[in-house]
Amino acid sequence: MPIGQLLKADIRFTLFSNLFNTIENQRGKKTAFNILESAIKTFGTHGLKTSTINKISMDAGVSPTTLLTHFSSKDILFESCIKYTRYLYQLYVVEEVDKQSTGSEKLKAYMHASVSWPGYFPNNLKFWLSFMHELSLDKELIELNKRMVETGTERVEQLVQLCIKEGSIMSSDGLPEVINNFLTGYILNYYTTKDKKSKKIDKNFANSLLAKVIKH
Repeated sequence: MPIGQLLKADIRFTLFSNLFNTIENQRGKKTAFNILESAIKTFGTHGLKTSTINKISMDAGVSPTTLLTHFSSKDILFESCIKYTRYLYQLYVVEEVDKQSTGSEKLKAYMHASVSWPGYFPNNLKFWLSFMHELSLDKELIELNKRMVETGTERVEQLVQLCIKEGSIMSSDGLPEVINNFLTGYILNYYTTKDKKSKKIDKNFANSLLAKVIKH
């Protein structure tokens, strides 16, 4: 989905409704959507441990009881934020990949869409970093992240195989893992540095990495 649409709250609400389709009441969906977006901001700012139901409900403009009606615990809410943030990311990246026709162009689009994502969704990025921090503290989150990393690596592997088939890449040889590790490092660097030059260097590195493995 084009980034311009994803930035619109009404479009994100529609996507939220599709993802969390067990909520039947439209008004209830809107309330749950507002809670989720407030939770993403709160978790991103304060982390899981120090974020409270009271803080999140206050930001969302609802009572703690209303929040718990839609998300039965803070942990369930946190996991819903993970699911929602990843869904938005996937929609944007897949849209950009699908615009391309060749394997090499699809792989380039995947890389470029991934590194441009943080600039469009700073709240989701801060939340994702909070999630990364929690990985060292929660075994269930470790397993969840492991599955997501495997899914991401498989997606890159499919693109690499398209490149191999068309002759633009000779061998995968661990390339999917390298790309995934680079993207994770880029996201961490994007948030932790305010140096625009460093951010540009990372984007240039994405092009450099691709240039080394894709034959022109």
